[in-house]
Amino acid sequence: MFWNKQTVQVISNPVQAASSSVVAPIPLQFEADSDQFKEQDDESNSTATSSTVVRKAIVQEGLEKEISLINADLVGLLRRQSAGFLSDQQEIELKAKKRKLDELKVRFLKDQRKVETIERREKKRHVKKS
Repeated sequence: MFWNKQTVQVISNPVQAASSSVVAPIPLQFEADSDQFKEQDDESNSTATSSTVVRKAIVQEGLEKEISLINADLVGLLRRQSAGFLSDQQEIELKAKKRKLDELKVRFLKDQRKVETIERREKKRHVKKS
């Protein structure tokens, strides 16, 4: 049979060197009424929700990266400010970056709450089905 030849097991030969090996087929056994042929309903129902969670996670990662970049810029600007070397243009930039950082943090927290709400609903749905 074709399927019997697909799965193989490597058996080391103690007589030959450690790098050489012999490949022998492993016989597969199927039972007609076994659970391996049954499809799970839970996966088909949660596909839309899990794709939403994955998309939200990607958005959150983007927000985290943007927040970390702004934080790095702010560190440099705040050090210049504390040393007294901040120009008028850099002071305007500092204020703008602080505002942008606050906006990003609010967006990040909103997205995080949405994901948590979706995950809680999903857990409740799985508990009801069981």
